[in-house]
Order: sequence, then structure tokens, then C-alpha cells
Amino acid sequence: MSPPSNRVPLRPADNTADRSYAHLHESRDSFRAKLAQEKLIESSSIPYSIPYSIIRATQFFEFIGRIAEEATEGNTVRAASALIQPMAADDVANAVAKIAVSTPLNGTIEIGGPDQFRLDELLRWDLAALNDPREVISDPHARFFGGRLSERTRVPFNDARLGETRFESWLSQSTRQIPHGSLQLAAGMGRRAQQLQESK
Repeated sequence: MSPPSNRVPLRPADNTADRSYAHLHESRDSFRAKLAQEKLIESSSIPYSIPYSIIRATQFFEFIGRIAEEATEGNTVRAASALIQPMAADDVANAVAKIAVSTPLNGTIEIGGPDQFRLDELLRWDLAALNDPREVISDPHARFFGGRLSERTRVPFNDARLGETRFESWLSQSTRQIPHGSLQLAAGMGRRAQQLQESK
């Protein structure tokens, strides 16, 4: 028998749970809106028995360039050394597809990449691969899209499902642009596509 219809919203994973929308993304209304949507789905499923699965995904590899852009001041990039556990957009798409056709969780699941990094070190690695001359400066007070990071704010809980693609493998691919139509992520690329072409 086919599983019930499954509503599958996707939002960023944050192990501070609901508090992430109160402090980390305090200046970004879109994140608070996502939390409100989750609460509506959870509350509506009880009286109407509507099946659902909520997926919280960590940062995508494809957005690392956008993080650097946001943190750039002149020729420097200021970033905290907090942990981050990004994943490839293809792994996100595969996880969403599998969960969407599976028996609804009627709950929340987190997905993330196979490895954890320090944010500042990851940005250095990424910029070096692009021959980008910007210097990454470790700054514990640096903001992340308007919010402050604690040590584990940007990593999922221990029971998260992990993708298979490692950052070094993704970075070494001949093209590292977001796949056409993959989760409609192209808006977050910034100048990355141009940088990739210039670095070849």
C-alpha cells in the first residue's frame, strides 16, 4: 500500500532549535517565517490527521561563497571559528526525495554533511581553491547573516542523517555550480559562478 501523502517542508538545521529564530537570525524575517510555518504544520496535523515530515538541513556547500561575500570587508573576510557541517545540494535533494515518498514521520528530521569544519578554516579552503586573494580573519564576534554564532549553532544533532559527498570531493569537481533546478538555489550563488570560471 502506498504511504500517505507527505508534506515535506525544508529549513536550515540549527541545534538551538526554536531559539535560532530568536537570536541567530534575529534580523532575518524569512527564518522566523519558516519557524511559524513549521508550527502551523505541526498544530494542524493533530486535529485533521494530516501526515507530514519536516526536514532541517545544514548549510549547503554551494552557499559557502555566499557566506564569504556576506562577511567581506574590503579585502578581508571576518568569520567566527564556530563549527559548521555543510552538505552538497545533491545530497539534500536525494534526502528530500527519499523522505517525501516514505512513510510520513509526523515529526522533524535533521540532515547534514559527513564532516564538521571550523567556519573560518572552511572559508580559507574554499577561497584558496578559487585563487581568491581575500584574507580570512578569525573573529569570535563576527556575525553570521546578522546573528552571532556559538560553538555548535550550525551543526545538527547527533542523530542527523548524513550525506555522502565530502567537501574536498565536491570542491575538486570540474564544475561546482548548483545543478539546474536543484532546490532553486541559484539565487544564493552571488559571484561564485564567475569566480569558478576565472579560476580555471
